[in-house]
Amino acid sequence: MKITFLGTGTSHGVPMINCSCEVCSSSLPEDKRLRTSLWIQSAAKSILIDTSPDLRQQALRYGIDKIDAIFYTHEHADHVNGIDEIRPFFRNSNTAISIYWHQRVKLEVSKRFSYIFSANPYPGMPQINDTVLSDFQNFQLDELLITALPIRHGNLDIFGYKINEMVYITDASGISEETLAKIKGCEILILNALRNQSHFTHLSLIQALEYVEKISPKKAFFIHMSHEIGLHEKVNQTLPLHVQLAYDGLNFEI
Repeated sequence: MKITFLGTGTSHGVPMINCSCEVCSSSLPEDKRLRTSLWIQSAAKSILIDTSPDLRQQALRYGIDKIDAIFYTHEHADHVNGIDEIRPFFRNSNTAISIYWHQRVKLEVSKRFSYIFSANPYPGMPQINDTVLSDFQNFQLDELLITALPIRHGNLDIFGYKINEMVYITDASGISEETLAKIKGCEILILNALRNQSHFTHLSLIQALEYVEKISPKKAFFIHMSHEIGLHEKVNQTLPLHVQLAYDGLNFEI
């Protein structure tokens, strides 16, 4: 399967509005971060993890021509507000898009975007088949074995996902021992690292590195980074060899 980082920034994105710090002023593409989302291409499926508010721009930039399924981590705006942008994908394929999410997320998103989910949807809305997941639920999607991982985001319970030997966790402030046991020794770990200072609802860079040590992946990539993380090139030079900051457009195959 092929992995593409569509966005690696936090809810404000980088550069941030009304900021002239050295990161926001950087001309390097690695320092420009759209809101966090991931594109997974398997032999038969095209899958998104979350639909960021930048989805239209991301789809055009990276050539996404279909979406078969979406896995949602949680209901915050920077992770769901791009759901309206899936309309062209349904129009082109006329095939229902599968959505996987927490029951709470389903209720909240259905409320905000009622014109998509109502019994009589607005004309032109996509057809959606949704599946509510429970903690540690396993399911198969063609050749992909997927596990919904319970993660703590401040006071909110959200999902990370283990997809074959890749683990994707964003917006974590803590990871339980039970979840750690499920993902220890994975091939690829994708994990949030907001900034250098501590934060109530997100891991700091130091905390993310501590979790990398506990999980012991072969390779780790950090995402959901604010401008306070520092310049991409400088921070990467301080990280262990098997750990790096992800950047928009980075892709690889597993």
